[in-house]
Amino acid sequence: MNGQPGAIFRDGDGKVLNTLALDIVDGRIQPIRSVLNPDKLGHVGPVS
Repeated sequence: MNGQPGAIFRDGDGKVLNTLALDIVDGRIQPIRSVLNPDKLGHVGPVS
């Protein structure tokens, strides 16, 4: 996600439920960002 490790979670129909993005600093996970807002997920694909 945005060049960082992350995941896109989809429902059984393939529609986007939410995303997670991880920042890795010195080999450690720092912030974990989760987006659930459908208005912000529209560019990822169809939102459930």
